[in-house]
Amino acid sequence: MSIHTEIETRPRAIEMEHGARILCACESGGHGWGFASPRSDYDVRALCVHPLSWYLRVLPGRDVIEPPIPDVLDINGWDVLRPPLAARGIPPMRFQALVDGIVAAPDLRQAIGALLDKKRAAVEMEYGPSLPVINDFIDTQLARQAGATPPVHDRIDLSPLDGLLMEAVLPPGGNA
Repeated sequence: MSIHTEIETRPRAIEMEHGARILCACESGGHGWGFASPRSDYDVRALCVHPLSWYLRVLPGRDVIEPPIPDVLDINGWDVLRPPLAARGIPPMRFQALVDGIVAAPDLRQAIGALLDKKRAAVEMEYGPSLPVINDFIDTQLARQAGATPPVHDRIDLSPLDGLLMEAVLPPGGNA
């Protein structure tokens, strides 16, 4: 069986085993981002929804599905509630604005490009010399963030997400 066929079929087996429905999945990691090393595994990340009974328990279930990695296919699933709950303490922002703001310097972009080229050609977990431009950037960002405390946004309106969750969990025509 080809790896691409495996990527399409194994999530269905995980759904059956864990009783969760995968809403969407994508290839991630080195292969998904275009900088796989010769021995990179294949990473698949998914959002899933559990049956209604899973949400209506006294003790919450584990919100991550992490089956063992038997070969080169690494599949992980997050419950659909995990991202919005994790984001409650983080102010919303446009992702591209964040990326543009971080990687604005041409020398930094060039260094990252060179690092990606090395990563694509290296064996998995291979070490190489540090890149001062990248290290300086990381050190500067860590120092800048050292005393920062992210604001907590307890008043974010999650009602639209509540509606989407109910739509995903309840059977068609079902009531809450």
